[in-house]
Amino acid sequence: GGGVRKARSSRGLSWLVAALMVGLLPYADGNSIYVVGYNDYGQLGLGDYLQRSTQTRMIATDMPLQTVRGVAAGLYHNIVFGELADGDVGVVYTWGRNTKGQLGTGSKLQTSTPTLVKWDICPEPNSWVCTPKLCKELCDVGSCTGFGRENPWWKASDMHCVKPQDKQWTGGTHPQVIQVATTEDASFVLTVEGNVYSWGSNDWGQLGITDFEEEDIARPDGEYLRDVPQFVKLLKDEIVLGVVGGAFHVAALTDRGELWVWGQNA
Repeated sequence: GGGVRKARSSRGLSWLVAALMVGLLPYADGNSIYVVGYNDYGQLGLGDYLQRSTQTRMIATDMPLQTVRGVAAGLYHNIVFGELADGDVGVVYTWGRNTKGQLGTGSKLQTSTPTLVKWDICPEPNSWVCTPKLCKELCDVGSCTGFGRENPWWKASDMHCVKPQDKQWTGGTHPQVIQVATTEDASFVLTVEGNVYSWGSNDWGQLGITDFEEEDIARPDGEYLRDVPQFVKLLKDEIVLGVVGGAFHVAALTDRGELWVWGQNA
C-alpha cells in the first residue's frame, strides 16, 4: 500500500483548490511578508515567540529576497520563495516548528527566523546508512558520512549507500522553484521543469517517495521523516503544473490534466 497514485476521473481538471492550515496566516504584498497570530514555535518568523494580534511586517534581514513570489503555511511552519538581488531565482526559505524536518535545513532544530533550505546532491534519506567502510563513492565520501547516521536498529541487510538524487536540477546550487506548498508538517516545491521535491514528515507517505513497506525498511527506528529535499521520483516522467497539500495528503496536477494523489486516505 501507499505511494503516489493517479486519481480516477481526473482528466480535464484545470485547477486545484486548497485550504491553508491553522497557526498563522502569512501573505505577501510586493516584496514584503506580513504575519499575524500564534507564535509558540516562532512560526511568525520575527525572531521571537510572542504572538501578534495585528498584521506585522517581517524585517527580512535573514531572508534577503528582493521579490517574494509565493508563500505557504503549514500547521506551525512556513515556506516562502522568491528572487535575490543578484538575480538568483527560486530561492526557498523556511521557519517555525521543525520536529519532523519540515524546514528542510538538514536538522530538526526549529527557528524563529527565515532559514535557507539545504539542497544536497546526495541527501541521506535516498538511502539509510553510510560509512566509508560500507559505502561506495557514488558521492563524495565526506558528504556521504556527513548525511548518513548509524543506528542500532539497522541490520547489515538494510544498509545501502547514499546515492545522488534520481534527478538533479540544471545549474546553480538549487533548482528554480516556481511554487511552494505544505501539509501540516511537510513541505513541497515545484520547479520550473515541472518536478516536485518534498521534505518533512512521512508518517502517512505524504512525501510521495516510498510506500509503507519501503519506509519500514528505510526507517526501522520509526523516524519517518526527511530533513532535506527529496525528488518525488514516481512523477519523474510527468510535467507537474501545480501541487497542493491537505493535512496529511497531497495532490499534483500535470500538463495532461491528470491528478496524482498520495498520503493519508483514512
